[in-house]
Amino acid sequence: MKITKICTLALIIFIVSVNLGFCYDENSNDEITPFLTYISSYDCGLEIISGNAKCTSYIDGNSKVTSTKISMVLQKLSSGSWIDVVKCDKTGGNSCSLEKSYEIGRGTYRVYCTFKANSETATKKTVSKTY
Repeated sequence: MKITKICTLALIIFIVSVNLGFCYDENSNDEITPFLTYISSYDCGLEIISGNAKCTSYIDGNSKVTSTKISMVLQKLSSGSWIDVVKCDKTGGNSCSLEKSYEIGRGTYRVYCTFKANSETATKKTVSKTY
């Protein structure tokens, strides 16, 4: 009886841990990618060259999407916290893209974006980069 309970518990733990592995996307900055109804794809990027930060983002909605919006924020790491440096927004129809460049000083930066399509929202941040 005791062995049966132990085996059952071990089997449950194994099944749960295997199933959780399928939800994890190793290319998403340790974020779990949610299932989205209206948003087909979205991403943001940061490139720093010679004191210039190039921030990019895009969202593509599926055929039912009539309104999209990107809110993009360049953030700087200061005393262990992320501080907003510059914010910008853009709206579109079925899809939208946004690209901005900024002169920056020395430090560690990232881009944090909020994406909206119809009533659905997703967020993403880039890997931090140091200049």
